[in-house]
Amino acid sequence: MKKHTQKIRLRKGMALLMVLFMVIAIAAISAGLIARSDAAMLCGNNFDKRSQADSVAWGGLEHARALVLSPDNAVPLAGWSGQDLQLDSGSSLYYDLTVGPAQIAASDPNLPSTYRYSIQCRGYFKKGSRVAASSTLDATLLYDPNTLRASYISLRRQ
Repeated sequence: MKKHTQKIRLRKGMALLMVLFMVIAIAAISAGLIARSDAAMLCGNNFDKRSQADSVAWGGLEHARALVLSPDNAVPLAGWSGQDLQLDSGSSLYYDLTVGPAQIAASDPNLPSTYRYSIQCRGYFKKGSRVAASSTLDATLLYDPNTLRASYISLRRQ
């Protein structure tokens, strides 16, 4: 009878060890899943900020195009630069815009010349004083005063 009692005690100890092992395995697996989901959420947040910075940079390019097309420009734009500009005054999105001076692109003796502008716009997401995400676009704008049209002939994203 003593031998039978020892086997029962041994089985109770094994059951306790198996339950403990299962609890540890479940805790380790769930901790790994939580860590991976946090990393995925941070990646998604970074992608969102970069997409917003891209949108602001595109908006800055349209700002440059509007400057070139402005009726106030009787002569070609001699160049322009602006820092920490915002599309929406309450947001954390900013852009820096640089429009190079006009270069004569083509000339026809009967028509005014067309002009080429080198434009760089950097859109960025600011958190406090630090830049969290940014996007830079370099473009070349062709302005034709004959038709009063300006269109981008090249665009490069950095």
